[in-house]
This record gives sequence, structure tokens and C-alpha cells, in this order.
Amino acid sequence: MTGLLKVRGLEKTTPAFRARLVSSAEEFGIDPNWLASVISFESAGTFAADVTFGGGRYRGSQDNAKAVGLIQFTNVALDAMKRRGAAVTKAELAAMSAEEQLEWVRIYLQTVLGSRRMMSLDDVYMAVFAPSAVGKSDSTVLYSEPSASYTANKVLDANGDGHITRAEACAQVRSIYARAKQAGVLAEGGEGAALVVFPDSGRDSLDDLSEIRKSVADARTEICARLDGMNASLRELVARLGA
Repeated sequence: MTGLLKVRGLEKTTPAFRARLVSSAEEFGIDPNWLASVISFESAGTFAADVTFGGGRYRGSQDNAKAVGLIQFTNVALDAMKRRGAAVTKAELAAMSAEEQLEWVRIYLQTVLGSRRMMSLDDVYMAVFAPSAVGKSDSTVLYSEPSASYTANKVLDANGDGHITRAEACAQVRSIYARAKQAGVLAEGGEGAALVVFPDSGRDSLDDLSEIRKSVADARTEICARLDGMNASLRELVARLGA
């Protein structure tokens, strides 16, 4: 499996999760990194099935008013799936593994999209955040003041004009995806883990590895020189003691 970027938090997932992520994305004809970026944003980078708003964990019925899971399933989302014959509760979602819950992400997307297709990262996020805005322009107003939906998402109103546009809503997901592209491809382990971009260095990893090898070689040379010096001193000391 190739092509998955270092999306924030994706390194915490299992190979099975990533394989299912790719297959789900292929089903919808989208880049798996788009879906990974949306999940990263919605789950606060945890990729946890029981995560609630802000990175907390589902604690039972007391949290039933909160969204939960990989894409923050809401009561509205659960009702929509139930009407399509796919009933699940927040408690059941929270008890699942991340791999198992990905199937419900797929069911949810099928439910809200119908015959529509997602053509961009923004469309994927709109399918989760405001399904009616899939395929719409950046200037589309999603929520306006005063309304409960606007109040709940007021932080997204970047210019504070009392309206949340599609572009404003997608800004943070776009940022997560952009950082992932800069960071490079996520390694699957083994030697491949060393053959990716080191984000802090800004250089190809092979250059970094060459410098590391040179530093190790220089250190080894210095250590050997010191050991030779110590051995010479010991031999001199032994000679003096034997005299």
C-alpha cells in the first residue's frame, strides 16, 4: 500500500486501518489522503473511535448529546442512517475499533451523498460537515448568525462577518492536508521508515542519512583513537610496574 501521506495522527493507526481507508476512498473515487485529513481534523488527530469534541472520550449516556468518533457522528447523522436501514448508537460506535468504525463512515457517506460524487478535499469535508454544500462554491454560506448551527461553529467564521462560508469551514482541513504533503509519504515500517522526508530538516532523508553515517564514522574513529591511547598508557604502566 503506497501513497498515504503523513497526515496528522495517521501514524497512530494500524496497517489494517490504513488498508481499509484506502479501499473506502477507492470506492468513492477520492484520494485517501483527503479522507484521512478530514478524519484527522474531526477526531482532533486521535483517529479514535470513541473520541468526542476536543479530543475527550465518550463516557456513556451523559455524552449522548455530543458528536463521537472518526467523523464526529451526530444524532442527525445517526437518524439519517437509521432511515436508510442502518441503525447504530453512539455507545456502539464508541465501543468499536477504528477499523470497524470506518465501515460506518462508508455507510454514512453513502447515505448523505446519494448519487453525488466528491470531487475535492473540500467536498469530502462538506459531506461530513454540511452535506448540502457538496459540489458548491467556496463562497457558499453554510450558516449565518443568529442560529444554533452558527453559534456551535462560530470559531470557523474567520472574518467575523456573521456568516460561515464553505471556504472558511474547509480552511483547517486544507491546512492539515497541506502539511501532510510537505511532510511526505508515511512509511509502513522497517527500513522504509528511514526513507521518507524528515520534516524538520527540509532536505531529502537520504542526505540526512549520509550526514548521520558520516557523524557515526567520525565518532567511531575518535573513540578508536582514544582506546589506542588508553591501551598505550596501560602498556606503559604495566612495564613500569614490572620493572
